[in-house]
Amino acid sequence: PWQMRMAGSRALAAFPYRYLVRGGHDALYSKFPIRAARTQWDADPTMAPTTVAMLDVDGRPLKILLAHPWPPVNEKLWHLQQQQFRSWAAGKPRSGESMILVGDLNATPWCVGFRRIEEGTGLTDVRLSGGLNPSWPSTHPWWRIPIDHVLVSRDIDVEAVRIGAPTGSDHLPVVVDFTVPVGTQQTGR
Repeated sequence: PWQMRMAGSRALAAFPYRYLVRGGHDALYSKFPIRAARTQWDADPTMAPTTVAMLDVDGRPLKILLAHPWPPVNEKLWHLQQQQFRSWAAGKPRSGESMILVGDLNATPWCVGFRRIEEGTGLTDVRLSGGLNPSWPSTHPWWRIPIDHVLVSRDIDVEAVRIGAPTGSDHLPVVVDFTVPVGTQQTGR
């Protein structure tokens, strides 16, 4: 499994905190302590799970939504994906809440559902500051498309966005350097 290949990856050595999603398809790797994490399974068992985690970034909570909807390879899965996008679009951060939505959304930035998430949540696509950064498939650079995304709340300052080194997954990592405000200062690089 890919998680076993990634576990020994030098690229992940800098991320000592980990949450592996049951079922083995997703994982959250962090430089900051993961204080709580749970995987939500929608009332509809056909929907893909979403993981909600709270990180401690130098004393300030940071909410992470780790998402991985079904790929839209047929009409039924496309409808399920769009239903999940509508659900996330309704999840606007509370006032003062720092939030990141991250994952393989199986959608490009020009997809209608992706734009719906941006508009509904008020989150910003980090690619706006760093270029397209296609990440999948990792094995075919000339076919790569940007389906792995990081969207951040407006209080998070994005400093750099890049594609990381291969980790053994069929996706390349999207690496984002950012700071999270703590009180009146920025921290959490």
